[in-house]
Amino acid sequence: MPPDSTAQVAFQFAHQRLHGFMAPTYESCSTRTFFHGRTETIRSATFEAQQFALAMLDKNSTTAEARWGLFQAAAAKHNKLARLAAEGQGGDRHLMMLKILGKQGPNPHPFLLDPLFQRSNTWRLSTSNLSNPILGPLCFGAVVPHGYGIGYSLLAKRLSFAVASFKDNNTTDTTAFCDSLEQSLKDIVALARQVGKA
Repeated sequence: MPPDSTAQVAFQFAHQRLHGFMAPTYESCSTRTFFHGRTETIRSATFEAQQFALAMLDKNSTTAEARWGLFQAAAAKHNKLARLAAEGQGGDRHLMMLKILGKQGPNPHPFLLDPLFQRSNTWRLSTSNLSNPILGPLCFGAVVPHGYGIGYSLLAKRLSFAVASFKDNNTTDTTAFCDSLEQSLKDIVALARQVGKA
């Protein structure tokens, strides 16, 4: 169970459980292996993560082994996207530059105005893995009014998640999201134990 992928799949599971849909998700990925490298986006709201979340929420529709296979597929997809982002093969920084250049001209490209493109860049979940034993729990705010900010740390003997959302937004609920995340992590561990993988 790769730690970061497990956390990201759990975020999708928690959001699906609480809100009933997948959330456009930003995970920061360092590109420091490149000269002046900064970050790229890992998009963890994948079809595979959705399939796993839906199967977990309707356990009568599949076997434990099938659900474990869906978890493995979701984690593998996240691992692949993380590797591609770290290698400079993500698409978001290129799209961001096109967006910046598009604003400079009189007529932005229709792609940049497409509602689906706009929605996919509205990060309802903005996440960052800050797994360093020197750092305590870190948190940062949501980047959109209807979103959550999640700073998390995955250490050998401790997992910590700091979740924030705007109090004045009635579509988010930090306490409910934390409860959903805790239950989602417990469900993943229980599934691993059930199939003999924990």
